[in-house]
Amino acid sequence: MTGNVLGYLINNFLIDSRQYEAWRGLEPSELKKELSKAGILSEAEYDEFSQQVDGSCSVDNVQG
Repeated sequence: MTGNVLGYLINNFLIDSRQYEAWRGLEPSELKKELSKAGILSEAEYDEFSQQVDGSCSVDNVQG
């Protein structure tokens, strides 16, 4: 899930490649804290966003 969230953020120019590299190995709870500290997503926004990303990935997997 962390990769999906970061992939979306970098593809939509919300983070840069340096941030992506720094955060790609984090656990979801750690990423949530880092994004909140950086002012990119609040923890509540992260929860909502990650559910949307998970939902879209599940649909992709079923269709694939």
